[in-house]
Amino acid sequence: MPRTQVNKLKCPYCPYEPWSEKDLDDHKKFAHGDTGEAKGEEQSRPQEPVPETQPSEAVAETPPTEEVSPQVETADLAKPEGEAELPPGIFVPSPQPDFWVAERVARELYIIGKLSDRGDAVNVKILGPAGVGKTSLGWEFAASFKRPCFEVHWGMYQEPSEVWGKDRLSMETGTYYEQARYVDALQLPKCVIILDEPNRCHPEVLNTNFALWDWRRAAWVPDLRKMIRVAPGVVFFACMNEGAEYIGT
Repeated sequence: MPRTQVNKLKCPYCPYEPWSEKDLDDHKKFAHGDTGEAKGEEQSRPQEPVPETQPSEAVAETPPTEEVSPQVETADLAKPEGEAELPPGIFVPSPQPDFWVAERVARELYIIGKLSDRGDAVNVKILGPAGVGKTSLGWEFAASFKRPCFEVHWGMYQEPSEVWGKDRLSMETGTYYEQARYVDALQLPKCVIILDEPNRCHPEVLNTNFALWDWRRAAWVPDLRKMIRVAPGVVFFACMNEGAEYIGT
């Protein structure tokens, strides 16, 4: 007697083995919510032909050209705008967002700026203890009026001749005389020159600058063999710690 072959049905969602096709349909409908409508819709929906993709052609990469549009002017990105022609060490500082001054001080700085715009050279003396922002006030003034600024540390000078320049040695040209940046700042219109601790400087060094700081605004410098004149609108900020507690500092 030949054996009958039984085809076992299996549920696609669980291990249940139904005994007939109807049992399988009822099981999927009530146990898993599969009514078979989605499958029928997918079978009845005509399949859209998929366009054959053409093989992509290799495109040769063209190197970027170095041409610049005539409408765009090239600029020196190493320095902010307005500083390209300034000597090294002299620059327009950026304003400090957390710097604060009293209203009376702000009015005085405004008047100083207007005098400088008129072409007058102005001397400003700032006294106070260490850490109150005397030097920062000069930098902030230059930043607010967008002026070039240069700071002179008077404690580093021992000889009067060091203020104007110094002899240098070059392997290409030999010995030459390099003019100090302080001289460039004096001849730069509307430059803000911060004189840091001039009271610490040697008296002989200060004597060479008195003619520049008083009403004459000019001095003959033998080392340079020329007359140095203060440019119009230059503002001097003399920042000093004055008092018995700062003697010898």
